[in-house]
Amino acid sequence: MLEAEIDTHLDYEKHDTMKKKTSNSRNGKGKKSIISEYGEQEINLTNKIVLMIKEWQNRPLQHTFAVVFPDATHFKVKQDGAIVNKVAYMVIDIDLDGNKDVLGIWIGENESSKFWLSVLNDLKNRGVQDILII
Repeated sequence: MLEAEIDTHLDYEKHDTMKKKTSNSRNGKGKKSIISEYGEQEINLTNKIVLMIKEWQNRPLQHTFAVVFPDATHFKVKQDGAIVNKVAYMVIDIDLDGNKDVLGIWIGENESSKFWLSVLNDLKNRGVQDILII
C-alpha cells in the first residue's frame, strides 16, 4: 500500500523516470499503521489490486453447480461520521467436481429479498443456469 501511495504522491511509478516531474525521489521507506476499534494494523494491501478484484467479481461462472450456499453477515461501519448497518452477502458453491469456491460478495444497506434477487440475477448474468441444491 505504501508503494502505491508513493506512486500517487510522486505522480510516477517506480523506475519510470521518464514521467518524473518532481525533485522528490524514492529515498527510503518506512512502516505505516492504522488504529481501529480492532486494534493497530500494519498496512500492506493496495488500491492497485482493485482491477483484479473487479475482474474476479465479474468473471464468467460455470453453467451448473451442485450446491450453492447463500448467506449474509451484518456489521456496523462508520459512514459520514455516523455508525450505520451494512450487510455482506456471500455466495459459496460446490461445483459438480466437488470443488468449493466463492461466487461473489456484495455489500448492501440491509438484508432484503429484493437485494437477494439482484444477487441471483448477477449470478445468472455471469452464466449460472442450474443449481441442484440451494
